[in-house]
Amino acid sequence: MKTKANLLVAFIAVVLIQLAVPAQMIYKQERILYAGKEYKFKMAPVDPSDPLRGKFINLRLEGLEMKVARAGNWNFGEPVYVTLASNTSDGFVRFDQLTREKPLSNIDFIKAQVGYASDSLVGLKIPFDRYYLEESTAPQIERIYAEALRDTNKISFVSVRVIDGDAVLSDLFINGKSIREMK
Repeated sequence: MKTKANLLVAFIAVVLIQLAVPAQMIYKQERILYAGKEYKFKMAPVDPSDPLRGKFINLRLEGLEMKVARAGNWNFGEPVYVTLASNTSDGFVRFDQLTREKPLSNIDFIKAQVGYASDSLVGLKIPFDRYYLEESTAPQIERIYAEALRDTNKISFVSVRVIDGDAVLSDLFINGKSIREMK
């Protein structure tokens, strides 16, 4: 009888853990979207067609390369921190400094990874490089996005929320209008 009670307690514990892990992940993302500081990053042109990757837009931001003294000191996949400079005249944020140490708490930053290092440049892999789409509207949004990136008169950017280095993509804009309104 005691064995059955122990098994039941163990089963309930396993179920609660399985529910707690995804709930914690969802809570973290929602907290950043609700309370994170908002930044706007300008987009750079990219070939948006990749049928093997599913229903999302592959995003490329401007300024994903950082100048460093010696790129050979940086390793592919290495975790890094990138500080943000948002006092630009056009209202967009730019990546400011690259460091291995977590910046002070009063400095806004994003956790990233080294994507590549060559000569005196380090390419960054950021955590918000995809904009996921609803399957039924994906073809139309992909077309609008591709046309906007080819048109140099239209400014495309993403809105990103940041807390303690964690970043969540909140929206994609083309010429100041949310992609969600263009469906």
